[in-house]
Amino acid sequence: MIQLSNVTKSYDDQVVLRDISFTIEKGELAFITGPSGAGKTTLLRLIYRAERPDKGHIFVAGWDVEKLKQRTIPFLRRNLGIVFQDFRLLPNKTVFDNIALALRIHGMHPQEIREHVMEVLDDVGLRDKAHNYPPHLSGGEQQRIVLARAIVSKPSVLLADEPTGNLDPENTRTVMKLFKEINARGTTVLIATHHRDLFLGTGRRVIHLKDTRIEKEDTG
Repeated sequence: MIQLSNVTKSYDDQVVLRDISFTIEKGELAFITGPSGAGKTTLLRLIYRAERPDKGHIFVAGWDVEKLKQRTIPFLRRNLGIVFQDFRLLPNKTVFDNIALALRIHGMHPQEIREHVMEVLDDVGLRDKAHNYPPHLSGGEQQRIVLARAIVSKPSVLLADEPTGNLDPENTRTVMKLFKEINARGTTVLIATHHRDLFLGTGRRVIHLKDTRIEKEDTG
């Protein structure tokens, strides 16, 4: 589902990732970890084609990411859900409209949009917040809305960059439970985090980045 082969990425002649190779299988939930600055965010940006590698090959959901023309990148991203640490919700739009935006861009019928949005709000336990605005929600609620927005299009792959970085322990447990439920339905999930508590004891694969390379792989 996600395959990287000998991927290298530099900025201003400083190597951030060097010779990175791994495969995330369809339906897998896995973690990328490492200290701040290890290249976790860059790795995700390469996967969803916000960046291009200097060397190597990346395949995602059947797409050869490196060969995509600019006009075809949106088709790749329809297969991807992305959860950002800093939420990136539109503050002047309601929760409903924040989630519905991608479906409207895809030209979905309004009734279908309502059904899809309310379904994912049910999934994250925030149906009653549909008409609220993001600034009026707690950090945990906002992150659940970000997760709802990421899965409303039913992506085959879900990427998350430090998804619990701004959350307290209770909200962290809630969000991680949602990731596991989404994965159980068949979505491939890759989570980048430097918090060991997220993957310890999960039995899931963990890829450790250090000094631009994959240091090791083990099981959480």
